[in-house]
Amino acid sequence: MRILFIGDIVGRSGRAVVLERLPALIRDWKLDFVAINGENAAGGFGITEAIYQEFLDAGKPVLLYFSGKPVALESVDPDQWSRLQAFKKKCQSEGLISSYQSIEDLRELLRQHLGRTLESLKKKGGDQALDAEPPAGVYEQVSRNAALLSLRYDYEHFLKKALIEWSAERDSQPISILEAQSLLRDTSNGLIEFRSRVTNNTKLFSDLLADATRRLKVLQRHEVYLDGGASYMKFWQEGDDILELLEVGATALDDALQANPEERISLRQATAGEIEFNQQHLTRQEYSTPAILRTESVEKLLANNARLPERLLANLRVYQQNIRAARDIQTTTMGTPGDHTPELVKIEQLLTSAQTVGQQAIGDFALLQATLRSR
Repeated sequence: MRILFIGDIVGRSGRAVVLERLPALIRDWKLDFVAINGENAAGGFGITEAIYQEFLDAGKPVLLYFSGKPVALESVDPDQWSRLQAFKKKCQSEGLISSYQSIEDLRELLRQHLGRTLESLKKKGGDQALDAEPPAGVYEQVSRNAALLSLRYDYEHFLKKALIEWSAERDSQPISILEAQSLLRDTSNGLIEFRSRVTNNTKLFSDLLADATRRLKVLQRHEVYLDGGASYMKFWQEGDDILELLEVGATALDDALQANPEERISLRQATAGEIEFNQQHLTRQEYSTPAILRTESVEKLLANNARLPERLLANLRVYQQNIRAARDIQTTTMGTPGDHTPELVKIEQLLTSAQTVGQQAIGDFALLQATLRSR
């Protein structure tokens, strides 16, 4: 069965879009059942009798529920009460209405009435569409994807918290590493819980977490010696590397969720290649350089909201912004008379910055790919 649930229709524009496009969606997607939440259909403030009738006229069965919560009689307008009762009576013959006393009551009524409505639609439209079995393995695939989405959401929240806590402790320049080791212990314990939730299609993610857990255990036993700060700096560097490994884990998890992971991997490789192509032109900058530079893959990767380590993502954004700004300056000054020395200086500054972050991005891409391939 194919079901479309429209979470909320707000105002006239929302109603117009649904009534205009829903027939085509039902036809193209071969939908068996469509549920529409119309409680904000009247400009975001409830639903009116006219709008209720509008949905009925469009051939949509309506399930309408009235709260049975007691109200003070002095607050009731007699005219409105009379009109409400007339509206209820009319609804009885056109749709299904009911009253509820609590949210739990409403939930149970809705469950029963949806089942009844489905049976009614089934009888009207024939049994073939609603009784057709989905392709083999569909339910299992949906269940796996739901578990994977839940895992990614929880891991992203966990990782964000770990990164913030680690960087805050590191940047406070503490004398001791004891507090940082306590944070690492919490992170290690969290990774064990995530490793228990991995599935067959997230083995790469599991391997990355296993490596990170092992290294975290070792770092928790790290000792600082009187060696001119070498062992102290080594602790923080290793911690940074482990947190970066956990970010690679988030990338692996994101790849596993893609319908075609190889396409995402190819896009990352194309982006790295594009930046490498640009670097040779950025080393010998000329006035025409901005027009030669390529950014299609960078822009596509950023537009796809690909999950990348934070440093790499930040460098790509700066890279894109600087090249765009340099192109804009070149476009506005090209062919115009006058002294454009200030503009040329600005272009040079932007491209030099792009060259710097571009080189860092190339290194980060290489590290990312090497880490993923080594598992």
